[in-house]
Formats: sequence, structure tokens, C-alpha cells
Amino acid sequence: MFDILPLKNGLENVEGFFCNGLNCGLKPNGEFDLAFIRSDKPCDVSAVFTTNKFQAAPIKHFLNYEKNFKTNFLLINSKNANAMTGKKGVEDIEEIFKSLKKKLPSIQNPIMSSTGVIGYRLDKKKII
Repeated sequence: MFDILPLKNGLENVEGFFCNGLNCGLKPNGEFDLAFIRSDKPCDVSAVFTTNKFQAAPIKHFLNYEKNFKTNFLLINSKNANAMTGKKGVEDIEEIFKSLKKKLPSIQNPIMSSTGVIGYRLDKKKII
């Protein structure tokens, strides 16, 4: 097995990786609600999901990629789980990434992770 060790001074100090967070307005009190991790080179991806038959939009979006794909971008939001949003939830993720790729064309196979309230669609405009 292996040990997971905390990074001294955070991920932003690992060569080739960049990360940041901000408040895009999902949380009204100014707390960070959106973050990203980007790498210079595409990385292997590993994920574990529950056996629940219900899958939120970020999981469905993730599973649309071919097996063993690589990515160089992870977008993380809080306040909205983007769960129980159906096909529209996946389309919202695709629209967010389409807009993001216009600004950062080097992004490959971006992944989204969402946590928060269930049953509401993402506020794409705030995230974009």
C-alpha cells in the first residue's frame, strides 16, 4: 500500500500544477465556492464511485470519456451538487467547459466535481 502525505505549502508549489479558488457567487457570504486544479501535462485519472444506481451529472459527464483517459483540468464547485438535474445537468457542465476552453484552449478532457444542495441546476453564468 502507500501513504498519503500532506504537501508542504500546498499543491501550488508542485512544479507543473496550478490551483486557485474564488467566490463566483454561488455562496452569498463571500466564501470560496469555485476552485480549479490544472497541470501542464495531462495526468492519469482514477475515480471510485458508490454503487448507487443514481448518478449525479458530474459522474455522468466523467463516464462519457473513454476508459483510461487523461486530463489536465479539474473544476470544483461547492453549494450545488448538480445532482438530480438529469440530462440538463450534464449539458450545463459541457457548456461551462466549452466556454472555458475558449479562454484556455490547452484544456484536455476537463472534469467537474460538485458538492452541495441536491436538485438544482448549476448557475452556469456565475461559474462561466
